Amino acid sequence: MIQLDSTFTVRRLVLMDLDSILALFHSCGRDFSWCTRETAVSLFSAGDFWGGFLGDKLVICCACVSPDAAPAPIQAMQNGLCGLLPSQRLLLPAAFTRAGCAFAAPFFSQLCRCALTDPRAKRPLRTAAAVPVKTGTPVLSGLFDAGFAAVRMRPLDALRPHYLLEFPRTAFHGARPLCLHVPVSDSYTICRLLEAGWRAYDLQDAADGFANGPFLCLYGDFERF
Repeated sequence: MIQLDSTFTVRRLVLMDLDSILALFHSCGRDFSWCTRETAVSLFSAGDFWGGFLGDKLVICCACVSPDAAPAPIQAMQNGLCGLLPSQRLLLPAAFTRAGCAFAAPFFSQLCRCALTDPRAKRPLRTAAAVPVKTGTPVLSGLFDAGFAAVRMRPLDALRPHYLLEFPRTAFHGARPLCLHVPVSDSYTICRLLEAGWRAYDLQDAADGFANGPFLCLYGDFERF
């Protein structure tokens, strides 16, 4: 167990935590209905669940799995990643409570150090993560702070749109680099930008002269859009 402050700790979960995992996913609504008991048990064989705790309460967790394992959520994510660089690890969508959102950055940063780094080479493993577009915004900043970048938007479980993110992110080298602030509610524009090669590195609550936040900060080459 890794204690990050006096109240928040992160550790690898075990089968004894299964009921807590399922309760957390169930509380997050339809975007997380894919995490049935049978699926969760199969994911333990495909990799690890990691969880963040406030006291003894599980407030955020996700599965870090091998990309070539058989469970359906892994295969759905692999289909969405078609055309991108192969990943060495996959992070399936994280479940979280409102309190857990405040600790998303230290949770994902610790996960990167513990589970997404080659212990011998001391290098980050190429990792893809998925976040539901409709309900996952509260943890996006935590993933961005940990070094992820949003690169695609794809329908995954039950055709629900998800952001697909990569770790470690790479610097953008365009002919005319530009940053655009797009409301997260404008998923059509965000999808078009990501398909054109733009990448989201940050999330802001406000942008100068604009309302209807929060805003994704997308970086790319103006000439490609």
